Amino acid sequence: RGLRFAAEAGHTYWFAVDAGNPGSVSAGEVQIEVRVTLGNDAIGDARPITGERVLIEGSLLDSSPDGRIPDLQPGHGDVWWEWTSPRDLQVTLRNRGIGGREGWVVLRPGDLRPLAGNAGVRFPHSFMAQAGQRYWIGVYGDPAAPTPYAFELEGLPVPPQDAFDGRIPLSGERVRIRCRPENASREPGEPPHGLGML
Repeated sequence: RGLRFAAEAGHTYWFAVDAGNPGSVSAGEVQIEVRVTLGNDAIGDARPITGERVLIEGSLLDSSPDGRIPDLQPGHGDVWWEWTSPRDLQVTLRNRGIGGREGWVVLRPGDLRPLAGNAGVRFPHSFMAQAGQRYWIGVYGDPAAPTPYAFELEGLPVPPQDAFDGRIPLSGERVRIRCRPENASREPGEPPHGLGML
């Protein structure tokens, strides 16, 4: 049989072992295993991260469910991170771990409805972050699995020339343009062009 409890820092604990029959000469063994509790096991204890490209990694071992988040898998454990967007960014999270079974979800403080997540088609896999806004990022999965998780958060700004009014003048007889158009959009009324590209 096993006994499990949460120990509080600074407290002393006594362990009593009952040998059963006082006249018995049989030998026994008692194992004591100590695990450090996760510091970000609840939303209120979310661990801060910063930057526009961040690697989120850790372990879900011995994590517990927060209990307030709908639509997460039953029996899961979760850990939480808090990120403040340094500017307006289109944010995508990608699984970089070796397990690949963990889920993630993004919430806005004060609103427990997921903004994004990787639970199939229920949530979008990316979201538009506003400058200065805080976001909670939860990673969830099997609390008995020792396999570490790793997710990459990448935020890309909307191109400054995304709209006609922000167009950049070009000059010269030979011009090279280098850009990342992932976050480009189509303005209302903009005609189709470029085989449907934005």
